[in-house]
Amino acid sequence: SFASRPVLACLLAALAAPAGAQILDDTRGLGARGEAARRGEIDQLRKVSEVFARVKSDFVDAIEEPVLAGRCTAAMDRWLGENGLAAAIPPPAPSADRSAERIARYWKRLAELARGEADFEKLADACLHGMVDRLDRRTEYLDREKFRDLAAGARGTAGSGVEPPVKSRLLEGGVLYLRLSQFSERALEDFYEALRGAAARLAGIVLDLRGNPGGLFHSCIGVSAAFLPETALVVETKGRARDSTARYSARAQDYRRSGYGRPVFELREDLRAAPLVVLVNRRSAACSEIVAAAMQDHKRAKVVGEKTFGLGTVQTVIPLGGSEALRLTTARFYRPSGEPIEEKAVTPDVQVEHPERFRGYGEPQDPGLPAALKALGGR
Repeated sequence: SFASRPVLACLLAALAAPAGAQILDDTRGLGARGEAARRGEIDQLRKVSEVFARVKSDFVDAIEEPVLAGRCTAAMDRWLGENGLAAAIPPPAPSADRSAERIARYWKRLAELARGEADFEKLADACLHGMVDRLDRRTEYLDREKFRDLAAGARGTAGSGVEPPVKSRLLEGGVLYLRLSQFSERALEDFYEALRGAAARLAGIVLDLRGNPGGLFHSCIGVSAAFLPETALVVETKGRARDSTARYSARAQDYRRSGYGRPVFELREDLRAAPLVVLVNRRSAACSEIVAAAMQDHKRAKVVGEKTFGLGTVQTVIPLGGSEALRLTTARFYRPSGEPIEEKAVTPDVQVEHPERFRGYGEPQDPGLPAALKALGGR
């Protein structure tokens, strides 16, 4: 029978085990429902155990174990009720306190009631969604369906056009307009190509990051490095996970990881020193905020537009058996001044409101461009 005490001890050991540990090696006592069913139960519990341990150790904020266990068991309560099994599950003892032991007891009892592996997969999914999905606005458990959707949407539909991440043109008065729509894999290389092709003796540069949701972290370090001294701090990350705390400066070793190998010092000095304005709006996030904050804190540029989105966290994607994953917030971004981007966002030096769904960046009706040119003239 599955109700044997040694199996309960194994379940508790699984929930307490560190991520990556070999757990539940002894599967005796799981009943006679078949090898595949027993293996499925173990695999699902191992998944719960791994996520439980990673959240405890690596989530950016410390979370007490009873809180995690309570979120998991509450989600299992709902799932069991929705599937007509709640009455068959005995209520927890007053001393259980929604601890990891309660997760194991639920699992043990369900094993006596369920008829197939799918029940355990759904129960584990309910537990994990309940445990992590509301820890913050970016952490989430990617079940099979979400993971498949994420993979399908990573390169776009085959044959569809991809918008160039960098657009540039010379405005009247010798001002270079550079728009970065995203910090994609090609963004840094295209950005430097646009700068190298610029005319000599520019009156200034307008760097437009409006509507830019972010992208590859080291690309935004490289963009910042084009306009800052090598020793200037661009951003700092702080977290509890191993290797989550680091400082990134405008030096080649901190942006070459993006795949772009040519150093910043190949740019003409007049380009690196040109007067600069950064345009942002409420849809500028993550990498865009890192660049804008670095330019603002080092007094390298004026920031013009709207207060940014305020997305200042680092996510780590942890695969769980190949068909599911955990996207976990492991650190926060801190601007050179020491303020967290997540809480403060970036407030422009010059406020310019945009229409609610404005997309005409750089066009004649753009309200931000005249303000940017005016800010350049006032330097």
